[in-house]
Formats: sequence, structure tokens, C-alpha cells
Amino acid sequence: MKRLEKSTTVDGEKYLLKLTFDIDDFVGDGVFNLEVYNDKGEMEVRSPLASSRGLSQKWWIEAREVLKRCVRH
Repeated sequence: MKRLEKSTTVDGEKYLLKLTFDIDDFVGDGVFNLEVYNDKGEMEVRSPLASSRGLSQKWWIEAREVLKRCVRH
């Protein structure tokens, strides 16, 4: 399995994008959650990103867009 972490920069700030996975035993599926950490290691965002059946191989592109929306609000 590929590593589910990626560094990125948005508006001059560095962030670490990480995916975690939670299993939903009732449905028999799971969800990938996006966790975004700032350069101090503090979590800034935690949000569902994709189901286990819908995760893109280039997931960090979508994750970066989620981060941009959060940073601008």
C-alpha cells in the first residue's frame, strides 16, 4: 500500500495531509478521513474524504482543494 501522507503548501503555509481509515462494521465499508496538520504538528482539519471504494490514486489533489476551502474561511 502506498503511503497515505503528503506535504503541501497553501498560501505560503506548509501542511501535512494524512489519511486515516475508519471501518463501519454496520455497513461493511469504511471511510478515509483527511487530517491536516500545520507546520507545528497541530491538527487543523479532520474531514471525511472518500469511501473505501472511492479513493482516487491521486487523493492529495482533492485533499488539497478541501484544505484550500478551509483556509479561506
